[in-house]
Formats: sequence, C-alpha cells, structure tokens
Amino acid sequence: MKELKGLLARAHEADYLATVVETSGSVYRRPGARMLIAQGSPLHGLISGGCLESDLAERALSGPQLVTYDNASGAEELWGAGVGCNGVISLWLEPLTPLLLNFWRTCLEARRPGRTALMYRCTNGSFRLGQRWYDDEIPVAWQRGHYHTADWSVWVEQLEPPPQLVVCGAGPDAVPLVQGALRMGWDVQLVDHRPAFLENSQFAGAVLSRHISVRPGGSVVVMSHNLERDRGYLGQALETPAAYIGMLGPRERTRRLLDGRQDGRIHGPVGLDIGSQTPEEIALAILAEVMAVQTHRQAGFLKSRAEKAHHP
Repeated sequence: MKELKGLLARAHEADYLATVVETSGSVYRRPGARMLIAQGSPLHGLISGGCLESDLAERALSGPQLVTYDNASGAEELWGAGVGCNGVISLWLEPLTPLLLNFWRTCLEARRPGRTALMYRCTNGSFRLGQRWYDDEIPVAWQRGHYHTADWSVWVEQLEPPPQLVVCGAGPDAVPLVQGALRMGWDVQLVDHRPAFLENSQFAGAVLSRHISVRPGGSVVVMSHNLERDRGYLGQALETPAAYIGMLGPRERTRRLLDGRQDGRIHGPVGLDIGSQTPEEIALAILAEVMAVQTHRQAGFLKSRAEKAHHP
C-alpha cells in the first residue's frame, strides 16, 4: 500500500486517475499501478518508464475511457524515445471520486484487506462502463483477477495491508534496517527495554515499544546482541502468528537459543547470502529475505527463473 499512501497525500491536487487494468507480454508495470493526473498533466505515480504518462494525461481530458498501448507491434517510435517493453498495456482513465479515495483511506488506516471490482469493457446494458464495486458488493464468484464474457470485462483487485516488520533491539545496526523498511512503506515496530535507545531520532516513523506485537503474517528480526534478551524475544516471537523470525548471529548461537525447539519460521543466520559485511549491507540482505518469504519466492537470480519475473 505504499503507493496508495503517496496517492492519498496528493489526491487533493488531482482531477483524474489512470489505472493499469490489463497487460500481456513484457510491460513496465502490472495491473494495479496508478497515476494521478491534474488538469492534463501527470501528477504522481508511474505506469511506464515515463513514455506514456504525458499522452495519458492529455487523453484524460476527454473523459472516462479505456486506453490501450500495443508495443508488441514494433511501433515504439510513436511514444517518444521508445517504450522498450514488447507488450500490451490497457489503462482505465476516470475522474478521481471521493468514494474511491475514502475506500483506500479506510483500508490503509485500519490495516485491513479490501477488494474492488472495475468494469472496464462493457457492451451490456445490465452494467455500466466504469462501474465499481467494493468488498461485499462484489459477487462471490469474482475473486482476484480478470473476468471476461463476450459483453464485458471486469478486473478484481485485492488490496493488502503494508507488510509488518518487528525489530527487536535498538542498537546502531538496527538503524539501516528500520529505515530501509520504512522507505518501502512497511509498518515497523522497534522493541527495546531501554527507553534511551528508543529515543534515537533515526528511528522516527517506527512504532516504539517494550513488547512484541505481531500481526498474522508479520515478520520479526531479533538483534539485541544480548543472549538472554534475545532468548526472551525469541520466546515471545514464537508465540505470535509471525510468518518469519530472523535471528542475527552465528548458526551455533541460534541453535543455543532454540534449545532443541524446531520451527520452520526461524531463519538463522538471518538474511540472504549476498556477501554482506557492513550494517547497511546486512540490512539489505535481511529485507530481501523477509520480502522473499512474504512473496513466496526462492530469492534466486531472475535470469535463472523459468517463469516471467512478475509471474505470481
């Protein structure tokens, strides 16, 4: 939901919204990518590498419509310097409404999932082009994805709360980890029993606490560098619905802390094997591993992946 945070912050300046609703082949963004438009000019968000934004903004002045760019035809010179992606992308242009904004805001503030359905093709009088449904208004048969008949096409989007990361230990090496997660739009909780450590201004934006609180599917990283304190944090984390528990330190240290317990959620030593040495590099390795677990990926090289990079 990080992009939604940015959109909501600029929404009062915008008139129109462009949303990617359908793609095929190689494209820059996938369904759900959005851009705000103000009086015929791009305002916030990217739906391509910068090739289509200005054209879309001009088209928005003509009212709600479906716009399709077919870059598979080889006519890239039509869009300035060339899109560089050999695919087809369809976008729905519409006025930005308070109803949609309020729905986004409610989901974001409540940290709850939400579903919207958009009718972006329609020749059937039973429906209206551009019609939207929200949560319980959506037919049960419509889950996440695209639905087509000869008369209409619908895209159902699932909004998910921001990922949650709980960092146990407010030492100096926690700074790049907390800051990196915040930059990605994650909800970050920093846990430490020492109030003076929590008062570090470099942790601004994180929720500061002396106790672990994890949402279902959240992630925990234990890194206080104190064996007994880490044992307590680990015990608390194991009692939560966390999907990931990372332990900073050598493998033998993690084994001692576990004391014979087995739990597939535990990753120790924490982080991906990318040759990290500095606190910033270690933070990068940890964040990458957490994201791989959240998205159910193996964290290998993309060039070795049999499926497309964005394949779910």
